[in-house]
Amino acid sequence: MKQVKCILFFILIVIQANAQSKKNIKKFNIKVETEYIQEGNENYKSEQTIYDSNGNEVEWIKYNKDGSIKKKRVSKYNKNNKLIEQSDFENNQLVKKAVYSYNNFDEKISEITFDGNNQIIKKEIYSYNNKGLKSEKKVYDKNDKLISVHTYQYYTGKHSSENKNE
Repeated sequence: MKQVKCILFFILIVIQANAQSKKNIKKFNIKVETEYIQEGNENYKSEQTIYDSNGNEVEWIKYNKDGSIKKKRVSKYNKNNKLIEQSDFENNQLVKKAVYSYNNFDEKISEITFDGNNQIIKKEIYSYNNKGLKSEKKVYDKNDKLISVHTYQYYTGKHSSENKNE
């Protein structure tokens, strides 16, 4: 029973650690968050996240039980703390990279996803209305062919089509 309580306590701590907000990471000056897993008599490092001074996740690593790196994500941010690049690795090989760009209002205007050979997989282009609300997202395939268009409408709570925030 004591072992079950210890395991439950450990799980609770891990859940709370993973639930840390960016605000708390910055407030408490957290630089590294590490998750350990105990399975029976075995205890191993499962994940590690590294943060910059602004609380942004700059590196996330998922480990195999033997301690080797299974997956890794490296993120880069601009001076306004907006994500500009995110690279995913498996077995130390780049498998995917996403590059983000923003307009002068810090609104994301594009997200381009590349495979491990730096070939475009997908491109997403975002548009905004005059209030700064996202109005449209166009998704293109690797050949720059339009796959889908997502449109967004916002209502103020009144049931009138005249209150759409477009």
